[in-house]
Amino acid sequence: MEVFITHKSALQYWRINHSNSKTLERRQRTRKPPAMPPKASVLPKEKTYGLSLPLDVTVSDVNSRRSSQVFRPHVYAGAMPDRCLVNIDNELLVASPEFCFFQMANEMPLVKLIELGYELCGSYSLPAISTTDKDLGVDVVDKDTAFNLEPLTRTKRLEAFANQMTGKHGKKKAVRALRYIADGSASPMETILAILLVLPNSLGGYGFPLPEMNRRIEARPTTSGNPNKQFYKCDLFWKSSAVAAEYDSDLYHSGFDKISDDSIRRSDLTLIGVDMVTVTNKQIHSIEEFDKVARIIASKMGRRIQIRHSEFATERQKLRSLLFKRI
Repeated sequence: MEVFITHKSALQYWRINHSNSKTLERRQRTRKPPAMPPKASVLPKEKTYGLSLPLDVTVSDVNSRRSSQVFRPHVYAGAMPDRCLVNIDNELLVASPEFCFFQMANEMPLVKLIELGYELCGSYSLPAISTTDKDLGVDVVDKDTAFNLEPLTRTKRLEAFANQMTGKHGKKKAVRALRYIADGSASPMETILAILLVLPNSLGGYGFPLPEMNRRIEARPTTSGNPNKQFYKCDLFWKSSAVAAEYDSDLYHSGFDKISDDSIRRSDLTLIGVDMVTVTNKQIHSIEEFDKVARIIASKMGRRIQIRHSEFATERQKLRSLLFKRI
C-alpha cells in the first residue's frame, strides 16, 4: 500500500536528503492518494528515513483524518498534480520540493514561507530538526546548516506549480510569497539580509527591488590586486544600479589577512564598476544600525527610503522576531 509523505515530514525529508539530487529524477505521474494510512506495522522503523513521528501523510478519505502515533493524515480530494510526488522506496513517496512549498503555505507564516523558498532555491539546507532559542544568534545555528549544495528547485518551478493549483487552499499565499524570493542564496544570513531589504513596508521591510543572489562578476586581471582571480560573487546584486551588498560574518573571519583580502576585493569590484556595501552580523541584528545600512544602499542605488506605512515599526519588529528564530 502506498504512503504519501507530505507537509512538514516532506520538508524534513528534503532537509535530510538535500544532497541526494538523483532522487528528484524519480517523480511520479498523476495519481490519487490512498484512502487511508496503512497500518503502523506496514511501515517499519528503517523505512521512515529518520523522520519524526507522527509522519504527515496525505489521504483521500475525509473520514481518515484522525491522527495516530505514527501518522498525521491530511486530505486531498481527487488526483494530485503530475510529477508532484517522488518515489523514494517502493511504495513510499514524498512530496516534491515544489509541492512541499505549496503545502507549507498552509503551515507557516508568510515570512517563514518566503524564507523557506530561499532555502529550497538556494545552495544550503537548514537542520532537519532545529530548536528555538532566543539567546542563539543565527550564526550559531548555522553551524548545523549544510552548505555548497545543489538547489532542490528554482523559483520558476515553484511559480509554475503554484499557478496550476487553481482553487486549492494556500495558492494565494504561495503566489504572494514568490514575489519576494530569489534563486541562489548561499546561506541563511544572506536570505535574511535579502528579506529585510525586499519586503514591503507593510511587512516590515524596506521595499527594495529583488536582487540577484551570488551573481558572478568577472574580474579584470589587469586591474586586480589578485591577478589570478577570475571572478567574484556578490551576495546580493542589483544590476540596474551596479550595487552589491555583502554579508560579512564576524563569527568565522577575523584578523589582518581577512581585512586585507576584503580591501582588495572591494577595490577590484570598484574598478569593475560595482559599488559594494558590507553588512556585518552586528548590523543585521541591530534595528538602528540596519536602518543606516539600508539607507546607504538605497543612496548608492539613487533611491530614497520613504516609509509609507503607519505601522512600519511594529511590523519591522514582527519581521525580525520571525526571522531570528527557527520554527
